[in-house]
Amino acid sequence: MGNIDLRITYNRKQKFVVTGAKCFPSQWNDKKQCVVNSLDALASNEILLKLHTKVLQIINSMSVKGKIDIDAIPSMLKSSSVDKTFHQYIRERISKRTVSENTKKAYHVFFLVFLFGVE
Repeated sequence: MGNIDLRITYNRKQKFVVTGAKCFPSQWNDKKQCVVNSLDALASNEILLKLHTKVLQIINSMSVKGKIDIDAIPSMLKSSSVDKTFHQYIRERISKRTVSENTKKAYHVFFLVFLFGVE
């Protein structure tokens, strides 16, 4: 399993940004630039899309100011990101699932009991 990095290229200069997403080579669709055939493909692709969007916003902002500095992009990503706790992330993911309310309740119970020892 390998890391998926976002490559930014400008005036022959490259900068790589770590995305936090991982997949096997067989799970990467090079044409569509997304993860396929993986249990967490949806979550991984969501991470990649959000990061791609943030990078484009930063580049557009730099362009408006008249100077694009790709070396500054990683630090700008860190300062613009909104950090969630793991608990917040799991609650959000459960609420987005297209399953019955009983199944969502079961996910919450599993999450709280087995991961945090809370009922």
